[in-house]
Amino acid sequence: MKRTLYLLIAISAMLIFNSCGHKRECIALFKKSFTTQDSVEQKKIWEDVITKFPESEQANYCRAALMGRPAFRERIRLLNEAIKENPDFAEAYNLRGLLKLERRFYKFALQDFITASSIDKEYAEAFYNKANLYRIYRSMPEAMGAYDTALMLKPDFSEAWLNRGVANDIWGHYKEAILDFNKAIELSPDNTEIWLDRGIVKGKLKDYKGSLEDLKSALKLNPAYGKAWQNKGITEYMAGMTDSACVSWKKAADLGVADASKAIAKYCK
Repeated sequence: MKRTLYLLIAISAMLIFNSCGHKRECIALFKKSFTTQDSVEQKKIWEDVITKFPESEQANYCRAALMGRPAFRERIRLLNEAIKENPDFAEAYNLRGLLKLERRFYKFALQDFITASSIDKEYAEAFYNKANLYRIYRSMPEAMGAYDTALMLKPDFSEAWLNRGVANDIWGHYKEAILDFNKAIELSPDNTEIWLDRGIVKGKLKDYKGSLEDLKSALKLNPAYGKAWQNKGITEYMAGMTDSACVSWKKAADLGVADASKAIAKYCK
């Protein structure tokens, strides 16, 4: 009887050991997917998680991440299942928040980002997403605090520098916005949006020369960037260069920018 009991205990211990080992391997593989900047490699890792650990909550996350936008309900269901299996699954809360954000369910998205950042206090992306929601709600002190935390955790997070700059612009802190955009450009010099945003803020500071230089840099990267042509026209008009402004607005209008057509009708003879 005792031998049978010892045998059962040994078998149970071995099963628990194997289960824990598989769990650690699954988590390690899953975490690896967030260390790559290559989206193709990331998707391959997610597919490996699904193949090797099909019953895990990580597999449900990966299934949801790999699905397209039309599968919103199924993606949410999979993430709900993952969270049910593991209530401390910060990545699942964060992805569920992003899906809700796409559908403009802002209140529920914010709650997921708050939960994700509470579970994992070193999760820069969760703080960043939370900051963007606070910015949408115009809760600027909360937004800036969350951006600061994201950037403390991940100093090379160019999107966080960009959006922190946008928040400072909204708040009227133009000089601080310029500093944020400077850092974002240093990290991502090929991002046309950063050049555009910095150019707009320089225009608000009446640095028309600097504004035009930034807008021209955006257009050098993307000559079909209608918003850059539109704002180049605005800056030129503010600098007294009406003829140049009309040429820029004409290019913007040709690219489908409705406000450019209105500016032409109002200011160009």
